[in-house]
Amino acid sequence: MRISGFILVIDSYLVRKGLVSMLNRIQDVRVLKEFRATDPFVTYLESHPVDFIIISQSDFDRSVDLFMSKPELLDKTILLEEPQTK
Repeated sequence: MRISGFILVIDSYLVRKGLVSMLNRIQDVRVLKEFRATDPFVTYLESHPVDFIIISQSDFDRSVDLFMSKPELLDKTILLEEPQTK
């Protein structure tokens, strides 16, 4: 069976580590890299293929140019929306 590789782009340390822990328990899933900022994430994507990207809403908003220049990444992206406050 093929192993799916994930990268995480999430500012929150606790959320990021919680997702890493959860994903590492799933058979044939590996977290390849973790980022808390979008700049190294963009550089990483230039030379490394990924199966899935899990990215926080705020990081996605900061990297809109990347997704506009490479719309094929949207098919691989899982967006973590931030809760709405009243």
